[in-house]
Amino acid sequence: MTTFKENPGAPHWQGFSVDAVLHRGHTGMQDVLVFENSTFGRVLALDGMIQLTARDNHIYHEMLAHVPLMLHGSAKRVLIVGGGDGGILREVLKHSVDEVRLVEIDPEVIALSRRFFPEMSGGAFDDPRANIVIDDAVSYIANCREAFDVLIIDSTDPIGPGTQLFSAEFYQSCRERLSSSGVLAAQSGCAPYQTEQLDAVVSRLREAFGAATAFVAPVPSYPGGMLPLMLAARSPSLLRLSKARCVSAFSRCVTACDITRHRFTRRCSRSPMRCSASSYPWLTFGGAFPNVVRARRCRTGCVRPRRRGPHIGRFARPRGRRPGWPHRTAAPPE
Repeated sequence: MTTFKENPGAPHWQGFSVDAVLHRGHTGMQDVLVFENSTFGRVLALDGMIQLTARDNHIYHEMLAHVPLMLHGSAKRVLIVGGGDGGILREVLKHSVDEVRLVEIDPEVIALSRRFFPEMSGGAFDDPRANIVIDDAVSYIANCREAFDVLIIDSTDPIGPGTQLFSAEFYQSCRERLSSSGVLAAQSGCAPYQTEQLDAVVSRLREAFGAATAFVAPVPSYPGGMLPLMLAARSPSLLRLSKARCVSAFSRCVTACDITRHRFTRRCSRSPMRCSASSYPWLTFGGAFPNVVRARRCRTGCVRPRRRGPHIGRFARPRGRRPGWPHRTAAPPE
C-alpha cells in the first residue's frame, strides 16, 4: 500500500492511503490520478491536489450550486466554469432552469469522470437543458455577449490551467456576463492555510462586483476540512436570503414537519423524515433530565415531543418525577 501526499513541499500536508491505482496519466494540460481509498472511496487528483472523492463530493457540489440559486430565486440561465466531473451540473439541473452551459477547458476530465465517477453526474451530461462547451473559460467569457442569472466557478486551485480564474480581469468579465440581479459563486482554496489568497479573492470580487462575502462548506477530504466558498453580486441585498423565499423553497418540508417547534404533526408520516414510532413506540428526550422533554404517540402513530418545565435545556428546573419515570421503556396501556 502506497500513500498519496497532497502538497508535500508545504509546511502542512495531508496524505491518503492508495489501495489501488485506477488511472494515472497526463491530459495534455494537467496530471491526473484516480485511485481507491478505504475511507473516501474513489478519489480524483489533478496536479497533485485532491479535487473530489466519492464519499464527500456531495457537500461541495450542493453548497456551491444551491446557495447562489436560492439567493437568486428565479434563475433560468446558469453558466458553470469548470466542473468537468458533472457534480455541479447535476445539482443545478434539480432547479427549474431553462439552460445550463458548462465551459470546461480539458475534455479528458469529463471523459475520466464519466468513466470512473458515473454517479457524480447522474446522467446530467445527457440532459437536454445542458450545453457542454470545450473552451478556455477566460477567453470564452470575455468574448461572450449573453447574460446569465447565476455564474458558478468550479475551478481547480490557482495552479496550472486554473491560475487565471482567480484574476481581477476574469472577475470583471464575469460581472459583465451576469444580469443586474445575478449572483456569482466560486471556490477559493483552503481557509485555514491560505488566508492571503482568501483575502485577495474577496477584495477582487468586491472591487469587480460591489458586494462579496464568504461562507464555508465542511468537506473532510480537503485540507483543514473547511472549504471557503465565495458569493458576489452588484448589491449586498442580493446576497441576503429572505425568510419568505426560504419558506417558499422548502414549503413541503415546513408543512409536513414543524421542526422549528420540535414537534411532529399528523402529516409527518408523509414527510421525508419518516416516523420512527413503529420501531420505538416510546421515545424519551432529555436523557438524564426526563422532566425537560418527553415524547408521546399521537393518533396516527407518530412520535410527538411534549415540553415540561419552564426551560428547555441542560439545566432545566426539575418538577416532580412521575412514578416509574424514566425507567419505563414500553408504551403506556391504551
